[in-house]
Amino acid sequence: MVKAGIGNYNDRELEGMINLPIAQDLALRVSGAYQRRDGFIKDVRTHDRHQSLDRVLYRGMLLWEPTDKLSWRGTVDYSEKNEDCCVADYRIVGAATALQTSLAPGAVIPLNTKYRSISTPGRPYIENTDDLGFSSHLKIDLTDDITFKSILAHRKFDGHNAVDADFGAADILYQVSDVTQDLNSAETTLNGRWGKLDWLVGAYYSDESIDYRLATTYGADVKTFVSALSGGAISPATAAALYPTGGGNTGSAFSQDSSSYSFFTHNQFQLTDRLGAVVGVRYNHEKKNGGLDSYSTNSPSCGGGPFNGQGAAPPPGLPGAFRVLCPRPTSRSDISESATTGTAGLNYKLADDIMAYVSYSHGYKAGGFNLDRDAAASVLGINPASGLVTGTQAQVNEAVKFKPEFSNSYEFGVRSQFLDRRLTVNATYFHTTYDDFQLNNFNGIAFSIVNAGTVKTHGFEVEGSWQAAEGLSFTYGVSHVIAKWGDEPALQFDPPDNAAPLPPNLPLAGRTLNNSPKWSISSGMHYEHGVRETMKAFIDLGASYRTSLIAGANLNAAKAQGDTLLVNGRIGLFTTGEDGWEVALWGSNLTNAYYRVVAFDSLFQNGSISEFPGTPRTYGVTFRKAF
Repeated sequence: MVKAGIGNYNDRELEGMINLPIAQDLALRVSGAYQRRDGFIKDVRTHDRHQSLDRVLYRGMLLWEPTDKLSWRGTVDYSEKNEDCCVADYRIVGAATALQTSLAPGAVIPLNTKYRSISTPGRPYIENTDDLGFSSHLKIDLTDDITFKSILAHRKFDGHNAVDADFGAADILYQVSDVTQDLNSAETTLNGRWGKLDWLVGAYYSDESIDYRLATTYGADVKTFVSALSGGAISPATAAALYPTGGGNTGSAFSQDSSSYSFFTHNQFQLTDRLGAVVGVRYNHEKKNGGLDSYSTNSPSCGGGPFNGQGAAPPPGLPGAFRVLCPRPTSRSDISESATTGTAGLNYKLADDIMAYVSYSHGYKAGGFNLDRDAAASVLGINPASGLVTGTQAQVNEAVKFKPEFSNSYEFGVRSQFLDRRLTVNATYFHTTYDDFQLNNFNGIAFSIVNAGTVKTHGFEVEGSWQAAEGLSFTYGVSHVIAKWGDEPALQFDPPDNAAPLPPNLPLAGRTLNNSPKWSISSGMHYEHGVRETMKAFIDLGASYRTSLIAGANLNAAKAQGDTLLVNGRIGLFTTGEDGWEVALWGSNLTNAYYRVVAFDSLFQNGSISEFPGTPRTYGVTFRKAF
């Protein structure tokens, strides 16, 4: 098979696959894909285009089936990205942003202009990744009723990122990071049938290592910006001495080693012809060791340097707000935890094509460490006189941790088919409570996880399909979800940003979670019609709608996203048969709706909000040929 396509934003796509018989019991499949597309966000100052795509993927699979009872599949895959990501637009601009922009001659803030940004020339946005994986899948039918399966896998990921970290026109901060991640895993299962019991038992093991290096350094304009921001209290000459270009956090090194194992069983017992029971239990054990290994600072605003870890007090008389990228204490923490999870349920056939079920499940998400320079500072606070993180080394080691999250979920549902199985209707009601909910928040420079408290969700969803006539089918889905924080009075996002012109952050207790629309609706239609003996025309239409939400974790009303409707479609011709072809015109987000995915407080710019927008309208044509 080969598939090629072109589209707007200079989009180019190519895919291919070949399946080769090597011997009677041995076959090889090789596939690959390539896509390159220009960015859809234009920098009004540099005229660069951001949010581009440049991706390539290769995969090879070898299948060996020497007998009817034995099969083995080996897979190797490699993917690579070299893209320009991730640029933010301004949502709201405060005085600090206006001041920063004034330092860049001729720069104008692109406010309320779709897919427009402003950044510093010579400070590229870079996202380069390499992902390599191997896996082995072995299946042996030990008897007619018992099957053994084994999966062994290894994956290595390397990433290099660079970003104009102030997301503004002046050269204030630049961040470069490199990460290497190695993961090995093994899973073994036995499953079979014994009378009316379908059973499965298994074990899983994994080990992972992460090495992460980060540098956030001062740009050439930081001295002028600080002097202006201080209202002249800090002279340009003093600022130049305190904030040297290339200084700041010149290097941070983080690492984490983790291992986990689990034992599990999942069983279904047919109690009667209509009544069945499901029981599953899993024992999980997690062990982790990690933290901040080294932290180097070269900033006289922090009292000189370079420092490695938490250093001396900064110069006297310098306000705490102007002590930026100062020393942070190194940390090393251990986590060893175990949890038992499981599920239990009953299902009953009300009729041959109608089944109702009720279930309960207890879930677990492991705790861990925030590999972030400010993880301890955000919990323990900073001494306003010295600018250093407060607390003992033991307290620092604890502050970088986040606790495990647990969930308890109840479901009641119906699975049904009507009209000779041409109409499918599936309905589910659910209620879930999360304890120590792990909130993943983007603070403008890094993602960090905090245990924010209790979260309760409940609602229903109805989804299914309808084969209305020959060549005409529909899919549909409707969900109504209420997801709210618990009632803990102290539940408050920290740190708040109440700088004008933003409205103040309110306590989170009892409020709807971010990125949680109350209603989500999706629908799709497929129609095909014969035009010749082996040729058909087709049309696909799909739409998704969601009600308003807030795209920031602190639930600031200025980060709201209104109701969003996205429409996609394809129209084309295809021929049937093993060597058939297809040509199609396609489009995504056909109405060119503008919507924000994430909104965050602009770094170093109190009173401003930046946002990452979703992809605008894209369209193109593809051709696919099978051989």
